[in-house]
Amino acid sequence: MDATACWLLTDEEGRTLLGRSCAFCWDRGVTFSARGHAISGYASGTLHLPYLLDPMYERYGPKARVWLSEVVAPQYCGSNRVASAMWTAVAELKRPAWVGAPQDARVRLRLALLASADAHPDPEIRGRLRTLRLDDLQDAAEHIERVCSDSREGGMVPLALAQTAMAVQAAARHESGDRWPVDVPARRYPIHAWYAAMAAACACIDLSGFAEMAAEQESGARALAEVSAAGAF
Repeated sequence: MDATACWLLTDEEGRTLLGRSCAFCWDRGVTFSARGHAISGYASGTLHLPYLLDPMYERYGPKARVWLSEVVAPQYCGSNRVASAMWTAVAELKRPAWVGAPQDARVRLRLALLASADAHPDPEIRGRLRTLRLDDLQDAAEHIERVCSDSREGGMVPLALAQTAMAVQAAARHESGDRWPVDVPARRYPIHAWYAAMAAACACIDLSGFAEMAAEQESGARALAEVSAAGAF
């Protein structure tokens, strides 16, 4: 059977969890066929994206492990999400260095900014989102509030932009320690990580290139070349 190369995230024990009583333990060369279940993962040219979207989907946390896998008869759910009843783990790759590091929040926010910019109809707003600096999150939160206000005057605040603003503002509160009740961490991630992932997903575009750009801009990391050299994509 023909197979497609995809990414599979597991918890730190190498397991995928399906419901409360069903778990698969993965290792190199292991194949699972989940009768009655679909195992979900990611179709992307970069291994940054599974970690960036994990807060929205599996929620395994920064210690999640990533596996290059072969997927039979994949069913695509949007541009980068994929599900199938049959997966084979080909090789485990090292998680990106920014995950769980001081750059973590900035990489996640940068993806949200790039994705929401791409989805916005106003060229001037797009430029402001793409160039918003994240070295001072308090200033960034004020800046993106002005961007939202200006977008609203134009007749709309797209959902991706609204979620991005919430992500930046929550990250600023998290950094300062002045958090709102809604900022309570959501299963292994601070809430801004969830907002950032949601913002990116709401753009309804292929996020692979933007994930690579976000990681490179905010942490200097590149994974696409590594993956391409392996001949996976």
